[in-house]
Amino acid sequence: MYHGSNTMWNKYCSAKGKLNKGKRADGKELQPGTAVFVLKGENDRSHVGLYIGNGIVIEASGTKVGVITTKITNSKWCEWGELKGVQYEVKKEEPEMSEVTVGSALVNAERVALRKSPSTSATIITRVDKGERV
Repeated sequence: MYHGSNTMWNKYCSAKGKLNKGKRADGKELQPGTAVFVLKGENDRSHVGLYIGNGIVIEASGTKVGVITTKITNSKWCEWGELKGVQYEVKKEEPEMSEVTVGSALVNAERVALRKSPSTSATIITRVDKGERV
């Protein structure tokens, strides 16, 4: 790195923020290709690594050791910065399902929750009571 960690943070990060136990403090997902920083003091970044996904950071450990991998959960990683010129993958929402009638069924349970996808954590579209036809 020609300019150093502080210049990279100040000049080359288009979005940035704090890390808390390897997670972005704003709740968004850390994307592969994001720079991660070690702080030495409140505003002095002393080291930078590159998040490559799956909880792994690559970093230069020095001329004798070379490039190593560490875990993003390592407490030394304090900040993240998305770099200008890097195209970060944007997760796309599942496409909306269109209505298709393929048959019908009578609900026999007390109440059924119809969800956007096959997961108990998926958004509930509607609830159907016992005796209703779907």
